[in-house]
Amino acid sequence: MYNADLITGGVDEDLLPYFQDRYSAGIGEPMIDQEQNWLLLLAREERGTTHLKFIRDFDTGDLMDLPILNEATYFIWAIGDTDEVNYHATRGNFPVNILQPIK
Repeated sequence: MYNADLITGGVDEDLLPYFQDRYSAGIGEPMIDQEQNWLLLLAREERGTTHLKFIRDFDTGDLMDLPILNEATYFIWAIGDTDEVNYHATRGNFPVNILQPIK
């Protein structure tokens, strides 16, 4: 992933949440951002599905964070069987404008 602003998060086997602001400049494991700008509000696992709720300022001023703009942005996702940050075969992306109201 080139120039990707992302978070990793989930709930571990002890039902404790983990959550990190990361970025990726190329191929390999995304690096942990030294300035953690995302705030985790909720993390729970229910019937094998993990739910995360989090917030961040539109523009943090952090060079490792992309500003949130009123335009379509590609969101990438990956699902794995473990809590390890590595390559996942189940993955994808989709464009969304998160500032546009849902109709």
